[in-house]
This record gives sequence, C-alpha cells and structure tokens, in this order.
Amino acid sequence: MITTRKNNRRWLLASLAVSVLLVAVACDRYEWLPSTVDTPLAGTVWKLEAVVSSDTIKTVGSEVSEKSYRLLFDPAGYAYGRSANNDLFGEYAFEEQKNTFHSEFQPMTYALEPPEGELFIQRLNNAWRYELSGDVLRLYFSGNECLHFRATEDDGTIERVFADPPEAAPLKGTVWKLEGFGSSEGKLVTAKPFTIRAYQLLFEPGGKAYGISSGNHLLGEYALNDALRTIDIDIEAVTEAMERQDGYVYLERLNNAGRYEQTDNILRLYYSDTEYLQYRPAADQNYLKGIFPGLSQYVPFKDKVWKLEGFGAGGGALTAAQPNDEKAYLLYLQKSLNAFGTTSVNTFGTEYTMDATQGTLAFGALGITKMNEQKDGKRYVDCLSRVSRYQFDNATLRLYYSDTEYLQYRPAPDDNPLGKIIEKLFGEQAW
Repeated sequence: MITTRKNNRRWLLASLAVSVLLVAVACDRYEWLPSTVDTPLAGTVWKLEAVVSSDTIKTVGSEVSEKSYRLLFDPAGYAYGRSANNDLFGEYAFEEQKNTFHSEFQPMTYALEPPEGELFIQRLNNAWRYELSGDVLRLYFSGNECLHFRATEDDGTIERVFADPPEAAPLKGTVWKLEGFGSSEGKLVTAKPFTIRAYQLLFEPGGKAYGISSGNHLLGEYALNDALRTIDIDIEAVTEAMERQDGYVYLERLNNAGRYEQTDNILRLYYSDTEYLQYRPAADQNYLKGIFPGLSQYVPFKDKVWKLEGFGAGGGALTAAQPNDEKAYLLYLQKSLNAFGTTSVNTFGTEYTMDATQGTLAFGALGITKMNEQKDGKRYVDCLSRVSRYQFDNATLRLYYSDTEYLQYRPAPDDNPLGKIIEKLFGEQAW
C-alpha cells in the first residue's frame, strides 16, 4: 500500500484545489455528563402526578389513561416510558453530587399525540436538575418549573419498545452499545456525546463490521482468534460528518483493539494491556442493522489499484480506453480519501469525498503533470472531473460521470507500475 510523507503531501496538496465537505455541528449539550450510570433511580418506576409551572400546579387527573405519563429507569442507563398515547425509549444520566440530570427520549410508536403529550416529551428532554425525596421525584425543566412524579409499581402498563436482549448475547450478530472507556482499576468513563444512537457496533458472522461513531456510519472488517481471544479490527467512517467530542478517540481505540473478553452481556475490547472499550447489548437491536443492508460491498475498493477498462454507457456498451498502455489510466483510492492515478501520459494527485450510504463520490481538482495528453487522455480527465456517484460489484468499479455514462475499472495486475510512478514524481513511498 502507499504511505504518505508529510512534507511531500504538503507540496502535493498545495497544488490542489481541494473540495471539502463540512458538516455543521450543534452546540454541545453533554459536557457535564457523569462517568457512570449507577443511580438511585435505577430500577424504579414513576407516575406523573402534576406539572409545577409558574407557581401553579396542574394535576394529572382521571381524564388521563392509567397507562400514560409513566417512566421506568433501567440500571443499564436506558429508560422506558409512556407519553399520553405513545411508547417512549431513551437514555438518561445524572450526577448525584450536583443533582443534575439529562435524558433523551423519543416516541417509538406513531399514535396521534395531544398537545399535552408533546409538551411532556419536550419537558422531559429539557430536564436538567432533579430532586428525589422518598417516593417523590421532581425533574426540573426550567427554573422552578418541574414534572412531579410519584413512585409506583411496574404493573405492566409500561410497554417496552424493545425486548430485553438475551442473557448471554453472542459476540457475532449482536448490536453492541458502548458504555464507556474502562481500565483495570475499575473506572468507567462514559463516552461523549451521550446519545441513543452513538457508539454502536455490530460484528457479522462473515467478517464484516458495522457501526456508528459519535455521528458517522462505520464500515470495515474484523478477524477473531477464539482460542487466544484476539481480535483485529479495520473499520472506518463512510460518511463525512465532523466527529463530536470523543468520536475520534473512539475510532482510534476501536482500531487499536487487539484482545477481547466477553462475560454474560458485557463485551470488552482491549486497546492496551489495561484499557478497554466496554459494551452491552443495545436496547434497539434493529436500528443499526437497518442502516447497512448490503453495504459490505463498499469497503473493498479502497487501498487497491484499479485499471480503466473503458468508457461505458447505459446500454452496456464498453469502449476501450486508448492508448492501451499498462501505465495508463490507473487509479488508487486511499482510505485517507487521497487519490492518485495516471491519465494517458500524466500522473495526478487529488482528494475525494464519498458517502457510502448514498453511493456518491466526487474528486477535487487534479494536481497533474503537464505533458500533452494522447488519444482518450483529455476525455478521461474531463470524465473524472464530473464523477458524482459509483457502483461496486464483483470486482468491477464504475464511476458515473452522468446518469448513464461511467468509467469502468477492474483490479490492476499485482505488478502494476503506479507505486513507482508516484514515488518518483511526488516522493510518496510505494507499498
């Protein structure tokens, strides 16, 4: 494979007009969150009695269904509940010393919600402070305004959205949710941001791995040695959102994992002798699996050299690219989103953006040598500049530059000369 020297990359990238996709990130609401979910609320069930607002108390009376406005706090940090008409699922955290509280709920059913029900969910998600006194729980959502709950029994009226995971979840096929960064001293630090969807991981039986970091979708591969309990993970973001808070740290530690332990429903991936990522089965086993159907096809075309077969069209006709030289029309797409290649006689470097969930791919401006192109060379450069999406299937890579027209590539021979060309012109080291 091709590795990059920093000084030479600076020289190369200085010659490129790089297209960068920036994703806006919302203001951070999660800095204060605690490092554990061990709470006196764990395992308790609560029924809303009143809303205290602006020195008035609005009681929740008999006009409301007995099933409505209930909360159950799970010891694992998950929470279940009921608004007026819908099942709720979420996560919660609090800091006992400061009496601070945070929860994130969302409806998991689609019944029509009255204004009071919508307001309940809004206030619940705005809660920032709690008071717990005996069988009374108050969640403050603004100043002295609060939701006033009273402890009750779990009589089955809370319909949990998801079934409890099995007692001993298998490593493969289970969606794992990160609890935090752990160490041999027993300390467990919650990964931020603390959201329902962040930091999920799935190992499929066939060796493919899928996941979510702080805000990106992840795809890759893994290998296990069950006898030695070793694991090798190669996973990367296939979307291009800016990682939030611990997102980059999480990706680095995940790819550095070399050993695993699994006891009941706890999975630990060790990235050093004493430090690990600790997971439990996700409450929602369906969300992550629904994101990536069939996306295992998208990983293999990176970090390989591709040779242009020709120019294709919707009808299936393929016109071979000329000149038919072993050095011509080579393309190397790095996982780092750098790209190198050759035209008919020139060599180029650039960057590219892609979104595997949408099947899109686009190149930045080419930093290219200045020899006169031969035959299809100019056409090829023009087509590269217009590429907007791709398809990959059975070792055939197609880069579409219009709705029906594409550049079709096949894997280049192992003895291809691209590495030597890049090393000579750009100072890049060949694999």
